[in-house]
This record gives sequence, structure tokens and C-alpha cells, in this order.
Amino acid sequence: MGKTSGFVLTAKNQPTIYIMGDAIWTEQIRKNIDRIKPDFIIVISGGARIQGFEELPISSRPWHL
Repeated sequence: MGKTSGFVLTAKNQPTIYIMGDAIWTEQIRKNIDRIKPDFIIVISGGARIQGFEELPISSRPWHL
């Protein structure tokens, strides 16, 4: 597994769901979201803390696209 993992769930007449696994936000993730246009995004965010990088967007506070 690389820096990111994600899965897209689709079914006829159902919303599209993008599940973003433990990942560092990258331009590729943003491009995938723009391309897929999911109805819902589930982010696996365990509140990771890295000493010296406490203010990273992925770990300091909730945020929305």
C-alpha cells in the first residue's frame, strides 16, 4: 500500500460513496474526488499526531471540503 488508500462504492439508483482510508491529503485525492463526484465521503481519521507537526490539517482540527 502506498501513501493513500481509497475505495468507491457504487450501485444502481444509490448514492456514490468514497471511503478515504488512512491517507495524507494529496493533489491526486482531490482530483479523484473532482472526477468521481461522490455523494458522500467517509474519512478514516484516527486523530494522528506526529511530534513536531501538530498543526497538520489532517490532525489538528476537523475540516470539510
